[in-house]
Amino acid sequence: MNYKHFEQILNENNLNNFTNLFSNIFDENKFSPKIDISENTENYFVDVEIAGIEKKDVKITLKDNTLKIEGEKKNFRNDNTFINSERMFGIFNREFELPENIDKSNINAEFTNGILTISLNKLKPEQKKEINIEIN
Repeated sequence: MNYKHFEQILNENNLNNFTNLFSNIFDENKFSPKIDISENTENYFVDVEIAGIEKKDVKITLKDNTLKIEGEKKNFRNDNTFINSERMFGIFNREFELPENIDKSNINAEFTNGILTISLNKLKPEQKKEINIEIN
């Protein structure tokens, strides 16, 4: 058996994701919503699939350059005996390190049809100015 593939999975960059994957599988009180990150020339977009969650149960924060999205998907049928249950419920917490070119004063979030979209405006690159220096 070739273990080289597993060595790549467990490298320093992926160890956290690998650990989170297994902690979410075995922890009934956690789930990890699916997330897409995209960009165009002016913005970055973070789309979080959180159908079945109320807006009041989601919190978005930015500290330094870390965007944190956390919340809880509640099971409204706790008193029922389930014959089959495929949906996941519980708390979630996702964090992303943002690039330096984010306008932190202009971040917007919208929640429509179970998709939370966070729009992060990119800072415009500074124009390099030429400065004349007098000779004394």
